[in-house]
Amino acid sequence: MVAKRVERAVEILAMAEVHPACPHGWWSHWSLTQRLSAKLRALLLPAVYAAAQARGRGLDLAETAVSLLTELKQIG
Repeated sequence: MVAKRVERAVEILAMAEVHPACPHGWWSHWSLTQRLSAKLRALLLPAVYAAAQARGRGLDLAETAVSLLTELKQIG
């Protein structure tokens, strides 16, 4: 369960990184995203991390927002 949540976090970060509304190149200059990415990378096997990133880059923002709201409702 924890690994799936870590993968989900990687997916969401990857989606944000490539989203057209985000200024190009900001990701590599913002220390918060760099630290978070490093922590998540340390929790997953390299192939699993790469797969989660690839999935995230293909996510739709609106669909992901709805999905996250649903997930939050389930948590409590």
